[in-house]
Amino acid sequence: MLRSFKITTSNLDAQVNLYEGEDSTYDTWISVLIGQNGSRKSFILRQILDAATGETNKIGAKAANFESQGTNWDDGFFPDSITCISGTPLDRFPRMRNYSLGISISKAKQGLRNEFLYLGPRASNGMTGTAPSERALMTALFLNADKLAGRAHLFNAIFSEVGFRPKIRILLRLERELSMHGRRYNAKEPALTPSLPERAMERIFKYSLRPFLDSGHVHNLGGRLEAALGRILNLDYYGFFELVKIFHSDEPPVFVFRDGRLELESPSLDGHGIGGDELEVYIRAGVILVGNTTFYKVQGDVVHDAASAASDVELNGEDLSSGQWSWLAGFAGLCAGITQESLILVDEPENSLHPIWQQTYVPTLNKILREFKGSQAVIVTHSPLIASGVDPEWGRVEALVNHGVDEGGRQVVRSKTVNNTFGWRASDVYEEVFQVPSSRAPAFTKTADIALGLLRSGEPVSPYEYRFFKYELSRDLKTLPLTDPLRNVLASIIKDLEARLAQENIDV
Repeated sequence: MLRSFKITTSNLDAQVNLYEGEDSTYDTWISVLIGQNGSRKSFILRQILDAATGETNKIGAKAANFESQGTNWDDGFFPDSITCISGTPLDRFPRMRNYSLGISISKAKQGLRNEFLYLGPRASNGMTGTAPSERALMTALFLNADKLAGRAHLFNAIFSEVGFRPKIRILLRLERELSMHGRRYNAKEPALTPSLPERAMERIFKYSLRPFLDSGHVHNLGGRLEAALGRILNLDYYGFFELVKIFHSDEPPVFVFRDGRLELESPSLDGHGIGGDELEVYIRAGVILVGNTTFYKVQGDVVHDAASAASDVELNGEDLSSGQWSWLAGFAGLCAGITQESLILVDEPENSLHPIWQQTYVPTLNKILREFKGSQAVIVTHSPLIASGVDPEWGRVEALVNHGVDEGGRQVVRSKTVNNTFGWRASDVYEEVFQVPSSRAPAFTKTADIALGLLRSGEPVSPYEYRFFKYELSRDLKTLPLTDPLRNVLASIIKDLEARLAQENIDV
C-alpha cells in the first residue's frame, strides 16, 4: 500500500497520509481526499500517478526545484496496474497515445513500470464528451477479453445498480482510408488501375498494422490472439481485401458483450479466412473501429430475469447521459482491467452523478476492489455523499488543509484524518467536515439569523419588527418538510419575539 506521499515544487510543499496500517477487512484500501478549491487535490493525484509509473518530474518540468516522491511503499511494492477514472474534463491525468483505441499506454513502448488506463470524458486531442468514455470502455473490454468471464458477477452488479442489463451490442466499422478504398474497389471505378488497390493496401499496412506490430502491444496478445495475428500475416495483403468484402456486405460484423464475455454475433465469416479472433487483432491495431454501441435499459426492478429482456429499452451509446457514461465506463472499464495490487486514482467522480449514485459510488468501488488483494484507491471529491460512504473497515477520509505560505513562497498543504463519517447525513458532513456553516441556502436563513441576533442583543423589539419577522419566518416555516427540526427553531423565534414584546407591555 502507498502509505504517504510528499510533493515539493517551487510553489508547493504537500504531505499527504493515505494509509497507516489499519486492519482492512479485504486487504484493500480506499482513501478519500477532500479540501477547498485550490488545495491541489487533482495535482496531487497526478503526482501519485507519475511516481507509480516512473514518470516523476514530468509535470513539474517548469518548476526549478521540482521533485516528487512516493514514500513508504511496502517492501518496494509498486502497483501492477493503474486506472485513472475522471468525472471532470479538467483532470490532470496525461493525454493518452493512439494505440489500442487511443486509450492505453504500454510499458513496453513507453518504458514505464506498468500500464495504466484512462477512463474519462477527455480525448487525446483535448476534446471532451461521451465519445472518449465509449472508446475507453471498449478498450478495456477488448484488451482484457480473456479474463472477463470470471468477473461476470461484478459486471452484473455494476450495470444493475443503475438499471441496465449487463449487455452491450458493439457494431464495428473499417477505419476511414480502408473503407474509402474498399468502396472504390467494390464499385470497380474505371479510374482505378489494377495496381492502385494493392498500393493503397500497402499504405494502410504502413500506417495502421505496422505501428501496431512495432509496439509493445504485440507482446501482450496472449496465445489465442498471437495465433490469429500469425494467420493474418499469412493472408494476401494481410486480409485487407477480405475485410473490405466483409464490411461492405449487408450485415457488417457485430460483437456482443454479455455475461462477462465478448462474442462475435454475426453471420459466419467462413470463406474469408477471418474469424472473431482475427477481428479482435484488427480492432487492437486500429484497422477496425467501433462504429456505435447499444445498451439495454431495464424496465421495472427486475434486471436478471431473462424473460423481461424483451421489454428492455435499447439506447444508442450517443443517447446515454454523461452520468450514465461516467458510471458505466468508469466501473465496467475498471472491472475489466483491474488486477491484484492495482492502484486506482479517481478525480471528482460526483460530476454528472445523481445523488443516489453518489451514495453508492464508494461501496460499489469497494465491491470491485475487495476481490483483488492489495488494491488501493485514492479519490478526490467535493461530495459529502461520497465522503460519508467510506466504511472505516476499508478506508478513511483525509482533509487537505492549507497552512499558508512558507519562507520560500511555497503553498504548504498537510492532510488531516477526518473523524469517521460513515453513515453521516450529508448536512452533517458539509458542516463538520467541509466546514460549511450551514447546508441550507444562505438567503433562506438570513432572516432567522437577523432575528436571533436581535434576541441575543437584548434590545427592545418594536411591533413593526415583530410583525415583519413573524410574517417572514411563518412563510419560511411553511416551505419546510414536516420532519425538519428547523420548523421548531423558527416557531421558537416567533414565540420568543412575542414574549419580548409582552415583557415590554407593548400591544401587538
